[in-house]
Amino acid sequence: MKLNLRILISIMLAGMMAFSLPITPVVKAADPGESGGTSGTSMYAAAGGSADFSWNQIHAFVIMENDKKISEEFNVTVCENLKLRDGKWQPTGHIFGTLNGIKWDERPEPHIDISESDFENYKQDENNLTLYVYGDYTNNSIQGEEDRYAYIELTIQKPNHAPIPIAKVAEQGNWTWVNLSETNDVTFITSGEDSITLVFDGTASWDPDGDNVTSWKWDLDGDSEFGGAGENGANKSKVFSAGQTYHLGLMVGDERGKLSEPLDFTIRIKTPERKPDLNITEITYENKNQNKDNFEVGDMIIIHPKVKNIGKNDTSGEFKVQLLYSKDDNPFQELGYITVTDTLSANGGVKLLTYNWDTGSFEAGNYVIKAIADSDKVIDEEYEDNNEAQTNIINLEESATAGEPDLSIESVTADKLTAYVNENVNITVSVKNDGDGDGTYVDVEYYINDAYQFFQTIDNVPAGGNATITFVFNGDAAGTYTLKFKGKDNGVEFDSETISITVQKRTNSENNGTAPPENNEDDG
Repeated sequence: MKLNLRILISIMLAGMMAFSLPITPVVKAADPGESGGTSGTSMYAAAGGSADFSWNQIHAFVIMENDKKISEEFNVTVCENLKLRDGKWQPTGHIFGTLNGIKWDERPEPHIDISESDFENYKQDENNLTLYVYGDYTNNSIQGEEDRYAYIELTIQKPNHAPIPIAKVAEQGNWTWVNLSETNDVTFITSGEDSITLVFDGTASWDPDGDNVTSWKWDLDGDSEFGGAGENGANKSKVFSAGQTYHLGLMVGDERGKLSEPLDFTIRIKTPERKPDLNITEITYENKNQNKDNFEVGDMIIIHPKVKNIGKNDTSGEFKVQLLYSKDDNPFQELGYITVTDTLSANGGVKLLTYNWDTGSFEAGNYVIKAIADSDKVIDEEYEDNNEAQTNIINLEESATAGEPDLSIESVTADKLTAYVNENVNITVSVKNDGDGDGTYVDVEYYINDAYQFFQTIDNVPAGGNATITFVFNGDAAGTYTLKFKGKDNGVEFDSETISITVQKRTNSENNGTAPPENNEDDG
């Protein structure tokens, strides 16, 4: 005899809970008000079957009538196939089972199959879903019985997978984020300071069950303890010292209290390599002839580039400062080099340099002078694009003196002609110019007993005038010395004069403080 069966399976999902408890199946008698129903047919958990129901577990059942087993054990597998979509529970697969000795819908293979179509009739609230499943089966062990039905109310645990921690990090003020879930070893380089502030963001963490992530526990001090003082919250910031490596992590928890596995990551804090950094801070210039406030062709212009080390390390070894000139806005051309051999200390070491620009071979015009520090790039610098500076316009005029100088040594005088051993004698040489053009950079060479000593330069001997220069003689032994002075203009000798100085030893009375005999200056 064919029996009608309505099986009502009520699946109560334990959501919004800090944790889930296993539930025992509840067996209820059929409702006598249902057509053809009887209170004697029920579904029971079979002996040896699980009394707790959870996802991905197989549970054994039998059908009983009036305490008599009318079926063999059959298995029901509760699959992980219910997902919350748009606020409703919907299937993504099926819940299925197998009944031994019972045919379902007259199919050859006895089974129960709850598929997506069975969700056409259901009711739900926030945490519960009740399914209504209809069908016929044939009881192979009982014949001639009237139609009966049975149902079971089954409560199972909602699946609770661990949430997935996702973290990212950035330097405060430089918001270039690094995903620590993809790159778990990150190096930050400070801007030269001894520390850096990093910001951590865990808001992208998620839960595969659709639960809310409600807790973020960080290990930001590398002690392997998560959620310590100041280490809770989705967003955190912390100051880290340079020169250190930190092994940190994040764990997250969902609204039901499930904690994730740690997301471990390594943060390395480094300072930039300390290098020098050369900079031309200014360029000054002046006419070597201090009697002139303008610049004319033929003048010697003294250029003073000032080079400064604004880097974090001293310079090592010599380097060059290149000088270039541009006339009337034409491209720059090389003027010369200054070699710097001094060490410039870090954080402000400075050197004022000097270059003599002889304009005798240059044409009149508007000139700009450029200086480039370390033009050969022999110094490994922090920055290589801040090494140069240039002057404003230097107006080089045509020479106002059209004539030629006529130079001679006018006189050589001494403040004493007789001196003691190791006593200084001041010698004054006067150069006269009888020409109609200035004499510039006139050299006067100094000889003692025809042995060359050195030379000094007179910057300018004006036309129709004279200029003087002073030498100091000191005899280290008694005797008569002949001092000669040669005048040269552009390397060509134009005159020479001599003077004799007598050097004598001191007597005992003179050693006791008696003044030496007076003597008069003379031309020699």
